[in-house]
Amino acid sequence: MRKYLLIAVTMLIGNTNVFPQFIREEDRKRDSILIDSLIKKIPVTKDTARINYLNKLGNTIIYANYPSKIKADWVLPYMEMAYKEAKQSGYNIGVAYSLINFCQTHVYYSIYNTRNNIDNTATLSKFETRVNELIDIAVKINDPKILGRVYEYQAWLWGAKGNGGQKKLDAQINAIKWYKKSGSETDECKTNLYVSDTYLGLGEFENAFQYCKRSLELAKKLVQNRNGNEDNDVWLQASYINMATLYKAAGDYESAMNQIQEGRQFHFTHNSSSTWGMEEQLIDIFLETGQYDSAMHYVGPIKRQTFSYQWIVLGYVYLKLNKSDSALKYYNLVIDSLEIRGTLPVTIDGLARSYSGKAKTLSLQKKYKEALSYAKKSLAMAQRSNKLNVVKNYELISNLFHQLGNNDSAYAYLVKHNELKESLLTRQFLFRLNNYKSEINEAKKEARIGFLNRDNKIKEEQLKQEASFKKFLLIGLLLLFIASVFIIRTFLLKRKNDKLKNLQLENELKMQQLEIEKR
Repeated sequence: MRKYLLIAVTMLIGNTNVFPQFIREEDRKRDSILIDSLIKKIPVTKDTARINYLNKLGNTIIYANYPSKIKADWVLPYMEMAYKEAKQSGYNIGVAYSLINFCQTHVYYSIYNTRNNIDNTATLSKFETRVNELIDIAVKINDPKILGRVYEYQAWLWGAKGNGGQKKLDAQINAIKWYKKSGSETDECKTNLYVSDTYLGLGEFENAFQYCKRSLELAKKLVQNRNGNEDNDVWLQASYINMATLYKAAGDYESAMNQIQEGRQFHFTHNSSSTWGMEEQLIDIFLETGQYDSAMHYVGPIKRQTFSYQWIVLGYVYLKLNKSDSALKYYNLVIDSLEIRGTLPVTIDGLARSYSGKAKTLSLQKKYKEALSYAKKSLAMAQRSNKLNVVKNYELISNLFHQLGNNDSAYAYLVKHNELKESLLTRQFLFRLNNYKSEINEAKKEARIGFLNRDNKIKEEQLKQEASFKKFLLIGLLLLFIASVFIIRTFLLKRKNDKLKNLQLENELKMQQLEIEKR
């Protein structure tokens, strides 16, 4: 099960205010105050300063907590002013930032049109024109970060136009190249994550692996210096989830579990505000490995959620527990919620999994014809988003045709299932994944050896200190003994001398007495 919120983040290029449930009133009030302050500054500024304020205002509106269509309509007049004035004055950096804001408004309009079944041709045409102009300007001013940004928009454009395969990947890989050149490790990290997610959707696990590995390396580095930026926490946890997805695709659930547990451990040790789908991943692994009691332990918090993607997990839980009525309840809730949103990338994946889940549930109830119709719906969606789900749907449809007595069709879909599965799980991918697993174990082993060496060094130092103390104590005792001998010897010599002196004095007194007597 791929991480659904990451798809939303990818789709919006960092902005999540497409759906109203993400908007908080307190955030909206804060943004309104900032927007009003910027609007007041525009009439009193001139030249490049005015253009900069217009672009800053545009960026603030675009990422404010308002519905996307409202923001797009609101920002357009200011962006037209910024673009016109920057072009007239030859201020290329101002032109570039106004074009970036234009591109984001086209993203919003495109999403709005798709959700409301409005023709997107004109919007995407304007979007492409802006992207091409932005590439030219970014090359002129030689700004790697702006080039990275424009290639992100180009990737989104190709996806929206139905060129979500190689063209989209080429644009994303271009973005990585420029972000790396700019030194922006955060942007490089998230774009590597996007590329790995795209490859996962295409079922190209070997290619996904190298980008997932890189995003994980960068994210681990970034979180060491958080500076209050929890986006880095998200990139790290999402990288763990993608790496776990690779292990699950290879059937290595133990290693997948290790990746998720490492991500959760990070959440607890760093006080991150969100685990970003970690619990759903745990449930998925527990269900796949038959550990139903462990899965149910994590179900409670999800049941209290109102966001529809969590309901897919609940449907899957009840399906595995053979509680078909409860499973259908949650799958129907997801389907009803997503079908009205149109065929956005974020809804396609959810619908594919929900249709498939509903088909399996209906199969449990022996409603094979109805199940087959939903399995085919799931296949149609999966072919647009996730080849691993295509493999699962081929197997499901094969089983349903078999139940209906149509063994020729069952065999045809079984052949498709086997061929696609073998093409996805190449020997080279499994070899590289096992190598990475060995690298992780070796790194952990080296870390343990490092800790042991450190402890041994500490013990050696303690032993040296104890030996030195004993040596100094022995020398001290020896010196004390020598001093004592010297003091005693001096005392005895002094007594002996005193006796001799007294004896001599007595002899002298006796001699004097004798002389007196003689007289």
